Amino acid sequence: EFSLPLLLSLRRYLLGVGSLQVIGGTLAGFTIAQAFGVGWQAALVFGAATALSSTAIVLSQLAEQHELQERHGRLSVGILLFQDLAAVPFLVIIPLLADTEGSIGAPLVLALLKGAVAFTAIWLIGRRLLPRLLHGVTRTASRELFTLTVLFLALATAWLTQLFGLSLAMGAFLAGMLLSETVYRHQIESDARPFRDLLLGLFFVTVGMELDYPLLPSMWLETLVLLLGITLAKGSLIFGLVWAARLGLPAAARTGISPMFVARALCE
Repeated sequence: EFSLPLLLSLRRYLLGVGSLQVIGGTLAGFTIAQAFGVGWQAALVFGAATALSSTAIVLSQLAEQHELQERHGRLSVGILLFQDLAAVPFLVIIPLLADTEGSIGAPLVLALLKGAVAFTAIWLIGRRLLPRLLHGVTRTASRELFTLTVLFLALATAWLTQLFGLSLAMGAFLAGMLLSETVYRHQIESDARPFRDLLLGLFFVTVGMELDYPLLPSMWLETLVLLLGITLAKGSLIFGLVWAARLGLPAAARTGISPMFVARALCE
């Protein structure tokens, strides 16, 4: 559903509103956790988690409502993409927080460099080899082989990005961008849709199975306050940023509602 030209057209939203939302959300969560007596390491993790949103939920909702190309849809996508990019340094920093004597700067710079190299290498190789590979597969007239090839490319790219210290989700997203640049994008989207819906449902099932329901009666009030506080605060922050950017009150309201769904945990 995305391509490089589309991402370039979203750079204003991605680098502007997206970066301010992640920074503001992290600082707000960090400040709240510190006010409750949490140590600065745990407070930073809490702030990073509350600054991020569930990309899968928001993009699925926008796609179902055919709003990805609307102004608020493009704003939401730009914010979510920057959140996914920001998750990379967050995931690098969190294990280093346990080592109070170690330095965070050098490992973080190294991880970002590895990510840049991986991104560039996969993009260049994919742009040159992918069209030839898919053309050769389509000549076999085997729909099953075509579908398996697409799935293999997505999984292989995700695996490669994980080797370079990035997330599996970022690799799969990069594979999707490469596939969207080919002339077979509509056939690929049609073949991949059942897998997308099935695996998205499986994702929600696994998240639900991780909930410890016996604990809810003893902490229902704290859970409710956190849920409402994070949801409303994130929506208000995004609304304020979009409105301050003079992108219109309707776009600010609808964008504020979209990416505030479910702050995701950094346990991936």
